[in-house]
Amino acid sequence: MCSKSGVYGISGLHLIAFWGVAEVAVAMLEVKRWHVNARDSGGDTPLMWAIRYGNNRVTELLLQHRDIRPDMIIRDGRTVFSLVTESGNEGAVELLLERGGINPDLPDRSGRTPLSFAASRGHEGVVKLLLGRWDVDPNSLDHSGQSPLSREDMEG
Repeated sequence: MCSKSGVYGISGLHLIAFWGVAEVAVAMLEVKRWHVNARDSGGDTPLMWAIRYGNNRVTELLLQHRDIRPDMIIRDGRTVFSLVTESGNEGAVELLLERGGINPDLPDRSGRTPLSFAASRGHEGVVKLLLGRWDVDPNSLDHSGQSPLSREDMEG
């Protein structure tokens, strides 16, 4: 399947995540019609689609699935969590943190952490959530020698 945006390999679960139809997501997850961690041509999973389009109820349902991999590397050495912090979706960040099974301070290939991406986009709520955790280091340095908070509003 392809879309007008040039993304291929979209499953029905990707579309359910896009539209945010929680009732259909429940049914599809129960019958295991599609693989919950399937990737489209851009590397995104249904979980990433649900998060990107702000469908937190579907995000919550996907995170309840036993086989979901919220720690999956999506692109550029970045996890779903890292991409979510950059999006500023506080609800999804909270859902991922509550679910566990992720490292909220895992750097990408350039040494940037989820905190760095949230701060660089000016997502104050996400930054506060991350700074309130014991397992997030605000003083870590990326490969260019910058700490997460030194990037604040650089890319916003």
